[in-house]
Amino acid sequence: NVRELCLKLLSFAERPTKLPSSLYICKSIVILTLKDEILVDVPGTVCLPSLKTLFLRRVTYSDENSLHRLLSNCPVLEDLVVERDEIDNLGKVSVIVKSLQRLTLKMSVACDLDGLMMNTPSLKYFKVTDERLDSNGDSDSPRYAYSFEAMPKLEEADFLLTFQNIKKCFRSFTSVKRLSLCLGVYKEESLYHEGLVFNQLETLKICSCDSDWSILLARLLRDSPNLRDLETYVIEDHPDRRVNLPNHWDNQLNCVPKCLLSSLETFYWSEMHGLLQNQMDVAKYILRNALCLKSATISFSTTYAQETIDEMIEELALSFRGPETCQVF
Repeated sequence: NVRELCLKLLSFAERPTKLPSSLYICKSIVILTLKDEILVDVPGTVCLPSLKTLFLRRVTYSDENSLHRLLSNCPVLEDLVVERDEIDNLGKVSVIVKSLQRLTLKMSVACDLDGLMMNTPSLKYFKVTDERLDSNGDSDSPRYAYSFEAMPKLEEADFLLTFQNIKKCFRSFTSVKRLSLCLGVYKEESLYHEGLVFNQLETLKICSCDSDWSILLARLLRDSPNLRDLETYVIEDHPDRRVNLPNHWDNQLNCVPKCLLSSLETFYWSEMHGLLQNQMDVAKYILRNALCLKSATISFSTTYAQETIDEMIEELALSFRGPETCQVF
């Protein structure tokens, strides 16, 4: 009658530890956590009818079908966390779980993956961290193949992808309400397809660590007519790929996005590098055109002298055209 089980094995043996087959036919277990030096060897008789929460952290799989076989026999699974590290015998990862509501995936730099396929129609929360880099810098290679079926119930998505082509993914989560993005490549050809509209998107967080991050921001502002909260940030200890680009922000948009004119209420920018012209251009554009702002907060990088910060604040203040009731910090 075990309902919750957590197994963490640290061993100096050459091979990970194989667990008893009886674990995979336990009818009572609801929460299962497997960590580190464990071999996930799933028998054909696997059946976990009560399992709702599954954590798989840095384990090894007996073959590339082990994960799929396990997930296929968890009929009420709602919460799944998979953390992969180095060689774990998985090739193409398939997550096909009709009942799944929350999914967290993490692939380290050394992780080997031939693609990710998902069919999770009940998913409400999705977070993926993929820090892999292709040796040839090719984000269209098979190891970066992401295939997502529609996620009509998705409410929140968080993507941290070091080098990915995202255009095939966005069509699957147009219903998302809260979206957080830190992507390594924003070239025009790798953006999502024209015609997608994020009518339900209310909160957008976007990392400014890449030189071309504003290209994606411009598209999302244009295609998110009901956006209320916008945050620009930099992940702590994240590689900084920014360079001082020429002024090209105004060329991104032919007209002011609807969300700036009618719905955006809060604008927050942390660790702004105001001496990067592109960042100043973005901030001034939003302050100048967001007519419904209730709060605007901008914090500058601590690497700047106070005199420099004061000059940047004065420059931004001259651009502000929002309502007098808006609080600017």
